[in-house]
Amino acid sequence: QHYERAEQIAKTEQQPYLLIQAQLQLAQLANQQADAETSRRYLKNVESLLRQYPDENFEAHYQNIYGTLCQSEGRWSDALTARQKGMSTQTTYNSHLLHEIGRLFWQSGRYELAKEALGRITTSSPNSHYFPGRYWHTAWLLDFANLYIAWQQPEQALFYSQLARDNASKLGRKVLFACACKAEGTAQLQLEQWR
Repeated sequence: QHYERAEQIAKTEQQPYLLIQAQLQLAQLANQQADAETSRRYLKNVESLLRQYPDENFEAHYQNIYGTLCQSEGRWSDALTARQKGMSTQTTYNSHLLHEIGRLFWQSGRYELAKEALGRITTSSPNSHYFPGRYWHTAWLLDFANLYIAWQQPEQALFYSQLARDNASKLGRKVLFACACKAEGTAQLQLEQWR
């Protein structure tokens, strides 16, 4: 309701950048509510506005929301293309976007590219969400484990799943812990099959 009100004010006062921002937020909310048609409608309006009033940050945000929409519809190639466009329009480094791109690559069977994208995430800065001991670092380790499971490299998968399991346990993250245990078990089964 707040964003719908902001949208009305932006239209009334002819403020295109406020309108873009409000409609991007409404598109994102529609995605979260699995309302693809509403999201698509807002994104189409934003796309038109961005042609008239270009802005690299709004363009990157648009591409990321569009990528999420495509991913929710199972359109992996379109999702990946949108995420890459979003990444290329941003001037700041975005680890979370790289993480999403890495996931899309491994889910679509492009394992080398997934490894490269996930490997570009910076984990050494204490200000990073991916710093060891944080939720996203554990999710990142788990995605490496899942990548190596899909890639049929059980030794690597076992290594990353055990790291993810230990981190999730220390953080008290039960869902991540369970996912890491599942990945570890799958890696162990693969390893046994190879022997």
